[in-house]
Amino acid sequence: MGRADITNTVSVTGTIQADEPVVARATLDGNVVRTFVNDGDKISKGDAIVQIRKEIPGETRQGHRRRRQRQRRDRRSDLQVRNRRLAR
Repeated sequence: MGRADITNTVSVTGTIQADEPVVARATLDGNVVRTFVNDGDKISKGDAIVQIRKEIPGETRQGHRRRRQRQRRDRRSDLQVRNRRLAR
């Protein structure tokens, strides 16, 4: 017995359909200041999609301090999202 190359070709006809779109809603109102995903990116439940900020005119020092704490948490979330993207 000798060696020989074998070629196998498969042709398929079909239709490609996108998944059904899902409506995402924010849990607060404000301005979108950062987006973490692009069109077509796959996301999972709990993934950050956008960052929303609401500036409050005349906020108190305590309110400002709380807002800064939230901003630090947001930055940590940014890093988590980036790390997840790098892990993919």
